[in-house]
Order: sequence, then structure tokens, then C-alpha cells
Amino acid sequence: MKYLMNTKQSELIYVLKAFVTASAIALCLGTVIYYLFPNEKLPGQEFYTVTAYLLFILFGPIAETLIMIPIFATIKLFTRNVVKTAFISALIWAGLHSFSPSVWGGVTFCSFFIYSIAFLSWDSISRKKAIYITFGIHALKNASAFVLLKLIS
Repeated sequence: MKYLMNTKQSELIYVLKAFVTASAIALCLGTVIYYLFPNEKLPGQEFYTVTAYLLFILFGPIAETLIMIPIFATIKLFTRNVVKTAFISALIWAGLHSFSPSVWGGVTFCSFFIYSIAFLSWDSISRKKAIYITFGIHALKNASAFVLLKLIS
């Protein structure tokens, strides 16, 4: 996890490392959840259109990254610890992503923990970089998830 807090590296390399980490964890968790809950509907199976793809890849990640800012501000009223803040943020996002399908929050928790660590780490350098880097990780992750879900559905 230390490498996720290291802002003294190429932003592109950072995004790729975080993306690979988030994807590997999500793939493992998603596979376990898929086999534990075989009747649970996978997210997004009902729409594979260009519009849905763009919303899922562009709008979702930027909107959620911007929504993180007030969430972090609220959490920081209670703790300044980056790991605790990221953990609480990930819990909130996992809860929000559990509405459809219900087990999907388990998959998104780790990804949002990584997005939160990324944002909080890079925010100390630049808010703009924090937004771009977090968006980049999230957009890559969503793009790969979208393609993978399309292939298995």
C-alpha cells in the first residue's frame, strides 16, 4: 500500500499501478461473489450501448471523484488519518454501490479504497492532479470491467 501513497513517481505509472491493483482485487472478489451468488444479476447487464459505455467510463468516474471531495471534508472532521479516511470513504461508496446489485458493494469497496488513497495522497500535491489521477484510475477500471462483463454475459 505504500506505493499508493508515493507521489514522487510518474503520474502515468502511478495510475497504471493503482489500476492493476484495483482490477486484480476486483476480479478476485468478483469471481468469488459470482460463484457464491450465482443468481445475483451483474451490474450493467441490461444495457451495453455506446451511451451507457460513455456514462460508465466518463461521467461516473468524474462525478464520483468530485463527490469524494465533500465526503472527505466530512470524514476529516473526525480523523485526519489517510488510511482511516480512505477506509470510511470506501465503506460509504460500497454502500452506495450495493443498491444494484446488492452484493456489488463487496467488489467496489477495495477499488474505492484505492481511489480514496490516490485522491488523498495526490491532493496534498495538487487538487487538480488528485482529480485527474483518481478519475484516470477509475475510468480505466470501469472500462475494463465494462468490457469483461460484456464478454461474460
